[in-house]
Amino acid sequence: MGQSILATDPSASAPRDRVMAIRQADIETALAVPAVFEHETVAVLEFLSVEPIALTDRLSRALYGIGHEIGHFLASRRGELVGTALTPRAVEVLQLAARGCSAEAIAGQLGVSTATIKRHFERAYMRLGVSNRAAAVAEAMRRGLIS
Repeated sequence: MGQSILATDPSASAPRDRVMAIRQADIETALAVPAVFEHETVAVLEFLSVEPIALTDRLSRALYGIGHEIGHFLASRRGELVGTALTPRAVEVLQLAARGCSAEAIAGQLGVSTATIKRHFERAYMRLGVSNRAAAVAEAMRRGLIS
């Protein structure tokens, strides 16, 4: 089935505040479920229960499916989840480029020079690890930075 689902003592090696909260809530069991996308774990989901959990095959399959769906969801929104390497203005420039605006049109709309827009593009290329405008727009879309 792929990634394993782990049932553990929820207070094991947890920070002190968390252990206290777990004990106060009478939490009995924790399940750690990997959120997977294309064989990569993008997050780990934790489910806490006040009763012991019997990890049956049926429950494992259901949790595996949930982990897969959430992994797919999170992978398509990585740019929203991780601090972006782009400034808000660079994101705005790429959003306008995605709509088909030329550098001159973007400059006019934002009230800056075309040289400034070109610098925004160049920095975006470097930060996104791409070499041209189309690739920058595509990568920003893939990361969920623009739509």
